[in-house]
Amino acid sequence: MKSLFYRVLLAVPFVVLFSYSVLGSSHVAKYLFVGLFVLLLVVSSFELSYLIGTSFWVVLLGMASGVIVFLNFFPGIAKLYFHFSIPSEALLIILLVLTVIPAFFLSSPYAVVSSFSGFATSFFYLGIFPSFLLVMKHASPAYLLVVAFTVWIGDSAAYFLGSKYGVRKLIPHISPNKTWVGFWANLFFSVLFFVLAFYFFVNKKVPLSQTVLVAILISLVAQLGDIIESSFKRVAGRKDSGFLPGHGGVLDALDALFFVAPVAYMVASLLGA
Repeated sequence: MKSLFYRVLLAVPFVVLFSYSVLGSSHVAKYLFVGLFVLLLVVSSFELSYLIGTSFWVVLLGMASGVIVFLNFFPGIAKLYFHFSIPSEALLIILLVLTVIPAFFLSSPYAVVSSFSGFATSFFYLGIFPSFLLVMKHASPAYLLVVAFTVWIGDSAAYFLGSKYGVRKLIPHISPNKTWVGFWANLFFSVLFFVLAFYFFVNKKVPLSQTVLVAILISLVAQLGDIIESSFKRVAGRKDSGFLPGHGGVLDALDALFFVAPVAYMVASLLGA
């Protein structure tokens, strides 16, 4: 019960701020979205560095490099949100140099490999993947919000129903608490919410079969993202990614959304979002 209290206590204000930052058209909303984006990625970098045993600065630079590379393909988004004053290529070179130089001072080949793998993991996991949220925010704020709520509602359904009724374990060697009841609960409520929310708030002309298929895909990818993050925790011997009461950590709360972001963006054209 105490865990549920903290889960709700932290989730409600975040959801309100996130929703306002996504749907708001003012400068305040725009910079609030950027602020949340940067803050959550920095905290996620700290948590990931702890899980994979790599320097925080290596993971942070990997994340920043991923975001910069991504924005290089969307220069309009870069100018809109970050106002780059020097070419992003130059920023990327600076970050890469800052990452590579310390490798010459590491004490062992293992440390070099660890730093490189940490950089590469962060580059995609915390850099490329979440950056699709910026593009969706600009292209279709309503669609982004529907996708985010679909992920969170599915995750909440899996958590509550799985913990209450789940008996048969889904993948006990990776995540002992995940059950088949939680899996099907996530799938059912994700599809139900996405189909209804998409129809009423995004596009009423899309065939039901298409929205159902996309909702299923979102749920499956979200659960895959959660399983991958659970693998990091399993290897590190930790139950949570951080110290966020009721949620475990920022990565625990956002890992699924990070994985879903590129998929949701790619299928947006199919749905006319």
